[in-house]
Amino acid sequence: YQGASNGPMARTIPSLAFAILRHQALMTKSKLPELISGSEQDAMLEELLDDFVENKDRVSRLPEGIKANTLKLSGFRAELRELLSVAIEHSVSPAELESLATQHAMPQWKLGAMIYTEYLGELSQSYNTHRFDQASLLVSATALIRQGDVPADLGAIKGILVDDAQELTPAASEFIAALSELGASVVLFGDPDVATLAFRSADPEAMTRLVVRLAKAASKEARQITIHPEHVTHAPAIRTALTRVTSRLGTALGGTQRAPGTASSSAPESPSAEGDAESAITAVTFALQGDEHSWLAYQLRKEHLEKGVEWRDMAVVARSTQELTELENALAAESVPVRVLGSKSALKNEFGAGQFLRVLQAALNEAEIDYETARSLLLSPFAGFDEISLRRLRRVLRAEEIENGGVKNSKVLLAELFESPGSAATLTAAVGQQAHAFIQLFFELRDMNRVETNTIQDLLWHLYSKTTMSKQWPKRSLEVDEVALQVARNLDSVVALFAAAARYVERNPQGSASEFVRGQLDLKLPEDSVGVGANLQHRVSLVTPSGLIGRQFKVVAIAHMQEGIWPNLKPRSTLLGSNKLDELKRESSAVLPDNAAFGSEMPGELRMLAKAI
Repeated sequence: YQGASNGPMARTIPSLAFAILRHQALMTKSKLPELISGSEQDAMLEELLDDFVENKDRVSRLPEGIKANTLKLSGFRAELRELLSVAIEHSVSPAELESLATQHAMPQWKLGAMIYTEYLGELSQSYNTHRFDQASLLVSATALIRQGDVPADLGAIKGILVDDAQELTPAASEFIAALSELGASVVLFGDPDVATLAFRSADPEAMTRLVVRLAKAASKEARQITIHPEHVTHAPAIRTALTRVTSRLGTALGGTQRAPGTASSSAPESPSAEGDAESAITAVTFALQGDEHSWLAYQLRKEHLEKGVEWRDMAVVARSTQELTELENALAAESVPVRVLGSKSALKNEFGAGQFLRVLQAALNEAEIDYETARSLLLSPFAGFDEISLRRLRRVLRAEEIENGGVKNSKVLLAELFESPGSAATLTAAVGQQAHAFIQLFFELRDMNRVETNTIQDLLWHLYSKTTMSKQWPKRSLEVDEVALQVARNLDSVVALFAAAARYVERNPQGSASEFVRGQLDLKLPEDSVGVGANLQHRVSLVTPSGLIGRQFKVVAIAHMQEGIWPNLKPRSTLLGSNKLDELKRESSAVLPDNAAFGSEMPGELRMLAKAI
């Protein structure tokens, strides 16, 4: 059968869940659903914790080891987000979390239950109606499926194929189970040995458990099929390395995924298996990290120049984004074009986007500009001043003041430039005309903001298009050196800022530009961005193991494999114990494992290594 479908046949689980919620909103003529990003959730929790600290009665009931100042730390909020995510994934209510706290002597869960209650209360407010984080998105969509509020074409689906099923979270598993109840058969594809999303409560065993559960519900037998390749897919050295890693892992209710496939005698071996095994995989140790960076850069250039491997077909894998940032700087200094995949920090902390936000903040507030603010505005890339040219401008201003009989110093005169659009029009020096152009642009932004039909997108584009950066940055970012790398980062952050502005305007047609700027300046975590994917055709990708999902490369370097970095065996969630809650709900056990026998991080680290290999 061939014909048009009402939507993409292949989509992510959150995308399908969102479509179900959107359909229900359209049917009931209610507000369309919105996603709460991690940075927005962090800002929401920060506000709730600030209110919590101000309540002395609540502070007096804090568990031992947790002080009022602890609640203000970003690390505490990170653990709190993990705890709430696990609770929502497993559909644990605040009351149940409080009961579990008493039952298992985990007083910190009582604190979590109190904040959890307030978090749900905040989401129930009118301005947060139909807003969901990723976990609650799946939980809500699952509830709608079981109520029968689903699109007709979804109910007509006969088969569901789930790829990378080893990454299923508890809420995702429940979502798939609900879909199967509509009458569709389910086939899960995955390999428990390469699960990388354990930090999101993904369970390598979830795939097998879900199949067994669905089969039992349908009174059928679960079938486990191991797909063996018909030809050799890896060189012998790579196969040996994979075996050495996976043999240290539990089978995660699988096991047959490691059975050796018998290559067909008539099928030709893949090119990767030809030649000397030494060329397939190389392991090198270094006395200094700088030596590692130099050797890695040389090897990447050699692969590109001598063997013709495109930059886009090479990747460097590291354990964390912090390691990737260090590698990005080091490899760029060695003339290797690189780019980190994924957001690294909040937009306000990125130079490019941060400059946009601060200039707009000053322009839209319409408050009096003091010397420090005026100085920072003129030193921004929009004005183009540096310390030397700014000193020249101050001297020009002071000379004109003396000539007119005034007694104001240069700091006061610099601040007064932002009192009117023509304040620098009389300055004939080059720096004066430069200041005049920027001040005119500054007041144009204020005038545009007073027009109701102008949005934050209009202001951002006006600010970008009227400055030299719109012409210089795109060209400079294509070069290969440390400066070009920073310019590319700046440009990526600007694109991400434009994307955030587009989302804001779409969700808040009546929202003001000032509200958007204030909101971005309040965020402390990075938002998901499409900007960082620009121009990857000519770059080496720098990724974490989870960033490898769905991607393939011809050359892969696994860097910084130093004990303490990778593997990182530092216990996770040691304060609020979200991993303990996850294990407790996953096993449905009445006894919480003690710390001594609980949660080794080595399996997760080995699975990420297997994924990279």
